[in-house]
Amino acid sequence: MSVLTLADAERACSAAQAKAKELGVSLSYAVVDAGGRLVLAKRGDGSPFLTVEWAQAKAVAAAAFGVPTRTVETWKADDPYFWHTATAATRTPMLPSEGAYPLRKDGVLVGAIACSGAAAGIDHQCAQAGAETLS
Repeated sequence: MSVLTLADAERACSAAQAKAKELGVSLSYAVVDAGGRLVLAKRGDGSPFLTVEWAQAKAVAAAAFGVPTRTVETWKADDPYFWHTATAATRTPMLPSEGAYPLRKDGVLVGAIACSGAAAGIDHQCAQAGAETLS
């Protein structure tokens, strides 16, 4: 059975941080397991207020649905009420906003990584870089 380890989370986060450095931005990062539980969170130097919390909520959304939040974000317009009720029902913040990517090991969903603090497309690129370390 594939599981997300702390070493996996650290490796994914390091790759995301390297991509952010390459792009010249400071971000916050969150990695959650397949159940949406926090495994790792980091706040980059100078990252804006609330970016760790937003990253965690993005990661939960990517883990819950097994797709990048770039995809999830398109669903938001179709049913905005769902996002209010899902967060209330699960008591877990989920943010359908670009910047998170599912993590898979041996084809099995084991969690998600998210980045927050820059433009949505940059957050997405950095999360994708992190996710690719486990693929």
